[in-house]
Amino acid sequence: MQNQSTKPYRRAVARYKTVIDIPEACLRTARCIMPSVEALMDLTNPARAGFVRHGGVNKAISHVPASYKPAYHVHAQRYLESLSPPDRDARRTVLMLGSRNSFQNLLLPLWMHGNLIHRSDEPWRTTIYTALCGLASGKLVIQKLRFQESNGSIVANGESSESVEWAVTGQPVLFHGDTPPISLLAAMTYDLRHIYHLLWESWQTEMFPEFRWHKDAHDELMQSFMKNLDKDVKTRASALNEIAARRALQLEQGYLHSSLGLRRDGAIVSLMMTGSLDDHGRVHQELGAESAVLLDNGGSVSAAYWSAKNWDPQAFEGLNPPQPVFFGGGSYFRNAALTALLFDLNEDILEEPFCSRPFGDEAWAEW
Repeated sequence: MQNQSTKPYRRAVARYKTVIDIPEACLRTARCIMPSVEALMDLTNPARAGFVRHGGVNKAISHVPASYKPAYHVHAQRYLESLSPPDRDARRTVLMLGSRNSFQNLLLPLWMHGNLIHRSDEPWRTTIYTALCGLASGKLVIQKLRFQESNGSIVANGESSESVEWAVTGQPVLFHGDTPPISLLAAMTYDLRHIYHLLWESWQTEMFPEFRWHKDAHDELMQSFMKNLDKDVKTRASALNEIAARRALQLEQGYLHSSLGLRRDGAIVSLMMTGSLDDHGRVHQELGAESAVLLDNGGSVSAAYWSAKNWDPQAFEGLNPPQPVFFGGGSYFRNAALTALLFDLNEDILEEPFCSRPFGDEAWAEW
């Protein structure tokens, strides 16, 4: 069996780190927005196959039409449509984060409007998820979540006694103060490029022929992933870990990820940073988060932001709707999303130079 090449390859590298800190008192409401949700609830819709990365394919194959993934201002329009007329006309400060792996990748279903939105091959009956949840009281929590059949329908049961209004499942980069082992994160990650350094798609093996063996490694990983999909997560983790160790796979340290954490006091911490999933868990710890989930990766990572000054509710209905400012993303960010998290804030976000700071040496110490 061919193992990894030690031949180095050279490339220019950009690294990013953006932190958005939102105290609970600044949050008016949070919503999960998915403009194509009704189409994806149709059990006969071929788009329910999502992204296919297993079965020996030479590249990821998307079955979700591009028309299901509108620009971010369309998600803002959908939010406006959900509000009553008096509220709809108010100026708002809105922050939007993509959750663009949701539904498209396995093990990342959504709970919206009392329905489980999932791929046709999603093992929801046997899986315990970690999810960012909006509760009936408006509170946000990150908790373990199960979906179960009851009286002919599906119900969402979380650790909290409150009912779940919406839920975005994600890999737990931090949970109750602890960072999970990489093997467990791998077992919950259908796109294993986010865990291991894998250049497996055909265009990558053509560009870097010394890494052609990555294709065989990826095929073996995905075969094991799918074989153990309905089994206990520890069983799947053990099988993937054995393959990764035998093939001496390196952990991916250079991917741009977006994750969202919650502090004990209810504050939201958004982190968009280049690194590993373990790095995200560690930095969330440093930022004071108690738990955090992964949201996005690569060209999907960015924050869309409308200040109150730029939010014109009437203009959203016209030919030139207000466009957000994007920040935190990489050079190949794509303004198109199947799913997004929307945070309606009661004041504009301030950047560091405009925040009040102590005088004298204390200002330097804090920085």
